[in-house]
Amino acid sequence: MASLICSESTHKQIQRYADQLHTLVATYSWITESYVVEFFVKDHWGHLPVSWQTSLESMTPTDISETLMSNPYAGESVRSNRTSVWPLSLLAFRAATHALSLRRSVAQPAKLHPQSGRNPDLSHCYRAHVKPKKQHEIERLAEVIHLTCNQAGCHHVVDIGSGQGHLSRLLSFGYSHQVTSIEAVGCHITGAAKFDQEVKQYFERKARGSDDTVAVTSPHHVICTVHPYITVEEFLSAISAHTSKQDNGLSHPLDGGDHIESSSEKSTHQDTCKKRKIESTRQISHQDTVGSCCDEQKTSCKQSSCKYLPVNLEPTLTKASTSDFHTPTSSTTSTSDQTRLESCTSQVIGGDLESTPGQDFLIAGLHTCGDLGPTMLRTFAECPSSVALASVACCYMRMSFCDKSVDMNQEPLKNDRVLPQPEQLQELSFSNVQLQHHGRDERHATPSSCQTAAPKTVPRLDVGFPMSSHVRTLCKSAGTSLIFESLELACHFYDGYRKKLEGNDHSLLIQGYRAILEVLIQEEDIELTQSQDGARRIRKAVSSVKRAHQMKFEDYASAILGKLDLQSDPVRIRTLCEECLPSWHNLLVYNTIRQLLAPIVESLVLVDRALFLAERGIESRLVPIFDPLISPRNLVLLAVKKPR
Repeated sequence: MASLICSESTHKQIQRYADQLHTLVATYSWITESYVVEFFVKDHWGHLPVSWQTSLESMTPTDISETLMSNPYAGESVRSNRTSVWPLSLLAFRAATHALSLRRSVAQPAKLHPQSGRNPDLSHCYRAHVKPKKQHEIERLAEVIHLTCNQAGCHHVVDIGSGQGHLSRLLSFGYSHQVTSIEAVGCHITGAAKFDQEVKQYFERKARGSDDTVAVTSPHHVICTVHPYITVEEFLSAISAHTSKQDNGLSHPLDGGDHIESSSEKSTHQDTCKKRKIESTRQISHQDTVGSCCDEQKTSCKQSSCKYLPVNLEPTLTKASTSDFHTPTSSTTSTSDQTRLESCTSQVIGGDLESTPGQDFLIAGLHTCGDLGPTMLRTFAECPSSVALASVACCYMRMSFCDKSVDMNQEPLKNDRVLPQPEQLQELSFSNVQLQHHGRDERHATPSSCQTAAPKTVPRLDVGFPMSSHVRTLCKSAGTSLIFESLELACHFYDGYRKKLEGNDHSLLIQGYRAILEVLIQEEDIELTQSQDGARRIRKAVSSVKRAHQMKFEDYASAILGKLDLQSDPVRIRTLCEECLPSWHNLLVYNTIRQLLAPIVESLVLVDRALFLAERGIESRLVPIFDPLISPRNLVLLAVKKPR
């Protein structure tokens, strides 16, 4: 299926789908909760059924790709594995993983230039400072958000976790939406304001010599931490904030409105502009918003179909010609087609930019990390003014999640707020959640900037998984839940790993090297692998060795052990290499089995979110919009509330 629709009519069907996903994940949790780096240390191969070992032993990387990873449900041909006959349990496992995972393929692959990586569908003013992957993502998500706004009948977009504002900028300048971008990191807001000004100046240059006034709109930037305990009132207050604080703590009035003047008008306002600049503070204001153009934009901005959405989604939306609104492509940059924009950083003009009471908006998030995704969903469900949602998640392992001791039938408290004890606050911090999982390098990644500490007053912990009552009941009845290792697996680059197998990439040998090295490290100092600091040291030492696949294992191991101040016994290294390295193909097989389960875990997390919305009467759908080879987390959760 191109997309999954969770509505009142399909609710029961989606619940059964969640049951199947949960059963598969629970059955093979011993695989999803393992790490390939421990392949030899914990004898992962020996834990597979003997019949699986016999059928899969010593397969080449190409064999693995063409047999295990080929998906017949996506129209791919599956090559039989030489002369061996697979057991029914292995055939059923392969079929179940392919059949149950959400479809990730898109109708149109990315159109990035093979050498420069440029996206030809974006004007150069939107490509500046943006990496090719991000160009692809903002171009496609912006069109989907625009279409969803039209369906919901709203013009205001709230971009949560906006970073340096690349998506917000395209939505505002390219699609004429009123955009509020919320970001917790002040330096990102500074960069966003600078880049907004560059785009504004681009349109100013195009307006020179024109007799027409070109109206333009830039995003309204807010520095705010959207923590998991934020209330609807706090969220709405952030959107309608009058001031924004820079890194130095200074506040500035918001821009009250501006437009790009033609050459005939520019001299008239030149003196006034200079006076405003002198009267304003030297610090740049990061906030800017749309004033009175909302009704005008609702009239002029027509519906359009989106070429990235599946066919079965579009009939529910009104279609019209895309020529009725300004698109962000380089072929439609005529000044007469530009919409109303306001100055973002060149001037600080006093004015009241408070949001219109009751104004509806869409909540958007591009690769919201950890708890930010679930927080968006809860805010969307509880806030009456939030009428639509477009959420692309990532970093599931950074979420707060339940353990087996939690009563998962108990609904989180909504209104009763309690002040936890200091030790409870410590338990809620992300760093302590990580430390509950001792061991490998992958478990001790540094928390990202979008993870923030809990506020002083918090309700009972709202977990990121499970969110829905249905999946919570499944987890409780089975006595299982997803843990850090499983959620980390859900973020793996499935399609990229398959490409490596297809091409018999020589870098795959490093997985074998690294697993053998783990045996040596644990023999010398097992405590090094059990602490966060030790894992960091190992990761740094491993990453410092370049072109390792071109080295002999003896040289590779000696170099890393030396950096870790561990004994390097040439005889032991050589003996271990002779024992383990011939089995490195089996390691690839085991890792592929884990990779087959990665989309299943991700599907369960995303379906749980769709069911969370359905339990609150909100229809949603999960749609792949990014090329999975460019952006592995390519599923967007779209939702539009029923009219009030």
